[in-house]
Amino acid sequence: MRGEGWSVWWDENLEGGSRFADEIEKELAAARAVIVLWSRAAIISPWVCDEAAVGRNKGCLFPISIENVHPPLGFRQYHSISFNAWRGDARSVEFTALRRAVASALKGERKTSDAKTDRKSFASDKPVIAVFPLTNMSRDDEQAFLADGLAEDIISCLATNRHILVASRAATFAYKGMQYDIAQAANALNARYAVSGSVRKVGARIRVSIEFIDADTSAQIWAHKYDAPLQQLLEMPDAIVEKISGSLGAHMSWAEADRVNRAITTDMNAWEYFQRALGVIERGPSVAAQLSDVFALLEKAIKNDPDYAYAHAFLSWLNYIVIIYGLYEEGELSSRLRAAQHHLEKARERACNDPFCLTWIAASECYSGRYERAGEIIGDVLTRNPCNTYAFYIQSMVFAQQGNFDDAHEAIERARELAPEGGFGLQYCWFKGYIYYVSGEYKQADKYISAHIESHPDYGFSNVLLAIARASYDGGGNVSTPLREALRHSPTLTPEKFRLALDAQPDKNKAAREHDLLKQLWPAVHG
Repeated sequence: MRGEGWSVWWDENLEGGSRFADEIEKELAAARAVIVLWSRAAIISPWVCDEAAVGRNKGCLFPISIENVHPPLGFRQYHSISFNAWRGDARSVEFTALRRAVASALKGERKTSDAKTDRKSFASDKPVIAVFPLTNMSRDDEQAFLADGLAEDIISCLATNRHILVASRAATFAYKGMQYDIAQAANALNARYAVSGSVRKVGARIRVSIEFIDADTSAQIWAHKYDAPLQQLLEMPDAIVEKISGSLGAHMSWAEADRVNRAITTDMNAWEYFQRALGVIERGPSVAAQLSDVFALLEKAIKNDPDYAYAHAFLSWLNYIVIIYGLYEEGELSSRLRAAQHHLEKARERACNDPFCLTWIAASECYSGRYERAGEIIGDVLTRNPCNTYAFYIQSMVFAQQGNFDDAHEAIERARELAPEGGFGLQYCWFKGYIYYVSGEYKQADKYISAHIESHPDYGFSNVLLAIARASYDGGGNVSTPLREALRHSPTLTPEKFRLALDAQPDKNKAAREHDLLKQLWPAVHG
């Protein structure tokens, strides 16, 4: 605490001859923050309880729990940060939570002593997730070894995401073998989300059950069961760890967007602005209609944190999308190009080798036509984090634009396998349909793009591709309806604006034929 620049007083500073009680009382009266460590001795000490009461009554009490004890009666309504597994690291989740809590109070930002409100008031812009040991449902030592190993590997895999904080193994495994409430345990670790589960035999197979919950409400966000032969799990545990971690990451993205959208305040930090924008892109059925809102949210994130590479990369990618799919207004093309390149350069400068930021840099490189560079970046990202579902979606686009259609399908199916829901899960049909479209398999493209339009009706560019696909194979069906829908949602769209999207294909002759076809279809529909 002194290293943070604060003056700190504790019992070691009692001067010889001074009356013990008077000295403590004087320091408590002057203190702007009172930290109490609840230990086995402290909870039964009337002195400690009295001293803690002074901090409580002043509204500046910061309780810490050590030795796995609960605070005494009268103090249990106050959130205690668990230091049970702390080893003196000032960068740890535990100390970071305490430091931020005290900093918030000293700045006058601490409004209430309610436990959950307190925790939110000093929560970092990065959500904390606590992965607790999986319960072994048998007495089999081999199965116990598997349960612990899976939990440890999930922690390691999630920790590759620099945009979240993961409670250490020491902190969560302190609860192993204990009876505890998962939400309360997560709160004690200052975690916003918790992962728990079990491992048990089901016939000749092993079932791994995983539950992902909101620590504030105890509500279940996601749950799933994975079955596999025991020997397969022992020999290749990474396969199931990647699936679990991929789904956890995808569902956390949705959960964070929901949390931010529920917030009453409009004063958000950079992470929260970004999550709200990402939520619209991932799930919004009216993305085109909300694009201006998405851009505004991302600009606010950058205003809040000018060095936020994640938002810069995402803004660059979205600007290229607007350009490629002709969603820009007349006279806006050059400013969109400048914005896309500006944010891409900012993201490159500030990415600091962050895999998630690099994912969207690769997306921007891909949509600007630099496919080889995009492929190199996304390949490196997946080498370091093979459960990054966003990276597989972007990789599928890179492969498709290079004409590697088998690899493109493999990448998109891998994304689907890792996280069938959450994240970009709702965009699967669009990516799948686009791969079929670029490869010239128009009937299959019609099937997937049509499915995507059902859930995202205002995607003008999807409707244009659907019309071209239908006009390009025998019995393709209604062509005018999707084109009319495209114009209804994007009135400024023209065949010339859409030419960039068609020219991005690897087969330039195919692109030219489709552009001529679109020009033939357009006058009657537009009229």
